[in-house]
Amino acid sequence: MTTTFTKSRYGRRASDRPLRGGWKGIFYRLGRALYEDTLITYASSAAFFAFLTLFPALAATLSLTGLVFSSALVESSLSGVRGLMPEAVVGLLRAQIDSIVSFSRPGLGFTLLMSLLFTFWSASQGMKALMHGLNAAYGAHEWRSALRLNSVALALGMGAVLFAMAALAVIAALPPVLAVLGPGAQAFRFLRWPLLAVAAFGALAVLYRYGPAYHAPRWRFVTIGAGIATTVWILASVGFSLYVSSASAYNAVYGALGTIVLLLLWFYLGAWIVLVGAEFNAALEHRHALYPGDESD
Repeated sequence: MTTTFTKSRYGRRASDRPLRGGWKGIFYRLGRALYEDTLITYASSAAFFAFLTLFPALAATLSLTGLVFSSALVESSLSGVRGLMPEAVVGLLRAQIDSIVSFSRPGLGFTLLMSLLFTFWSASQGMKALMHGLNAAYGAHEWRSALRLNSVALALGMGAVLFAMAALAVIAALPPVLAVLGPGAQAFRFLRWPLLAVAAFGALAVLYRYGPAYHAPRWRFVTIGAGIATTVWILASVGFSLYVSSASAYNAVYGALGTIVLLLLWFYLGAWIVLVGAEFNAALEHRHALYPGDESD
């Protein structure tokens, strides 16, 4: 069975005429693509389902750890995400943690089962939104069957949830665990941020490689976009957290919903950065296809 791939939309637009100029030409195409593609729609959809995924995923994680670790250790682990998330969001998550860890252990087991089921569904829906955004970045039409599309979305969605759980464990749970182990283990405390960056880079590379309905994107370009998206995501998250900490206008506008809005904005920012990274990858591939012997890019 053969598969016919659609021609990239880079060849259809007047703004994408074959231009040399190395990085200048790449960023020109990237700017035009960001202007013409509807990344806002895809990022908004992905952010909504990421929000739906967060709390059942958090409940599943805390239910699992609550069956193994003490509730005090679970609650104290959240302090490690300060600086990466706005303080109001951390407070919202802490309230949810307090609610979950107060359950009895049999209750935690039931919560774990139900949370996992809803987590997998909402994560796959959010991943499909991102995959449609990746298709827009590469100018590809969805050719995969419904079964294959949903299977890939479920696999990538579960991978994203596992990545988030691992990131939570590395960022938040590692410091209290090291404190129990003693002073000699504190040197590993500072490794959590590089580990997070490496894990995010790997996760994005896999998403860029297998997410779009496009002929296999080259690892060379996939890793460049993943590296840029990872760096921008970490810097943007820290900057967003600092901005929210110094500005309280959102509470005056949204009132009790302010924290929810902040969380949705944080998810939207992350999804948009992921799609921008895909646009960058597509621009690199397009230029390399036009000038395969030109290594100035």
